Amino acid sequence: MSDNNQLTRLQAQLSAANANPSNMTAFNDVVAVYLGVQNKAHYPKMFDSNGSKMKDESGRDKRSQNLDGYTHTFSAVGESIIVKVVLPKSYNLELMTVYKVSGLGYKISSANMIFIEKNGMISKF
Repeated sequence: MSDNNQLTRLQAQLSAANANPSNMTAFNDVVAVYLGVQNKAHYPKMFDSNGSKMKDESGRDKRSQNLDGYTHTFSAVGESIIVKVVLPKSYNLELMTVYKVSGLGYKISSANMIFIEKNGMISKF
């Protein structure tokens, strides 16, 4: 296999692993209030060449050693559900301030939560 074909194949795999929006939902301008929860470092889940989550010996999802951002936690106004969004850096947010939160992620009904993992953005309401 030529180097060019191999590079093209690797780029396609990387793009598929990073995009994988097939089961992600677009959240636009979710109105949420910051309640003072400490920001946490976010380490993304690892995927194999088929796009499946990799598991450790205990059956838990394997996480990358590389930090990809910080998880910021809010509460959705009018719904009182948890809204978590991964942003590229840790922001000092104003307590009890209302923000608009957007990005690609998941609504996890069993956890009463929205988790925005890709293209996360916030702005004051």
